[in-house]
Amino acid sequence: MLFYRGQAVLTRTEQLSALLNSSSDKHSTLTGRELVSQKVSELVVMGGAYPAGREWNFFGSDPALTAHAINSWEGRIVFVGDEVGRDVLSGREFMSHGPETDPVRQAYIYYSYFSPRPSWDALAVLYALHGLGELFEFGNEGGYGYNHVESDGTNQWVWDETRRDQKYLRLKVSNVTAAAEIDRLLLKGARSVDTRVTQIEPGPGVEWREL
Repeated sequence: MLFYRGQAVLTRTEQLSALLNSSSDKHSTLTGRELVSQKVSELVVMGGAYPAGREWNFFGSDPALTAHAINSWEGRIVFVGDEVGRDVLSGREFMSHGPETDPVRQAYIYYSYFSPRPSWDALAVLYALHGLGELFEFGNEGGYGYNHVESDGTNQWVWDETRRDQKYLRLKVSNVTAAAEIDRLLLKGARSVDTRVTQIEPGPGVEWREL
């Protein structure tokens, strides 16, 4: 997830690898690395396990390209590991009480059949948009070190005191509290655009209309 001037853009590590290898073209006179330097203030990566492990988002698709993207990225990176969202089970309140026509609610239901789901992606987006807030803190105490990814997708935090441009997150609240906050925000967003009841301009025989 790329973050620039209040905007978050979702992408995959394979695409980031291709971006880093790209040259200038008809769309930009800058190389991929130059674009990253000028346009990306922070890269938020949902993947890996910390301080060490092997997790699907790093090994499941093309681990060699993931390793290239992470190991050669120049700039600030914040990692959200498997352990952060695995036990934060969100969606129950949203599925039970959200607007029936909301497409995100329907996606939750179709995927999980009303069972709450781990919140890896939701927590990564929440950090990208709002920062540490009340939910998160950095897990690499002292603020130093970097993440090294092997070609098989295994990752290991390297405690290098000269590196302070990478961090990994951990929760500073309970899993239940984090899940409740995700559900609160999902419900707030869905209800803010719920248009099931729309007022029609008065006219002969025209009243409130259910959509």
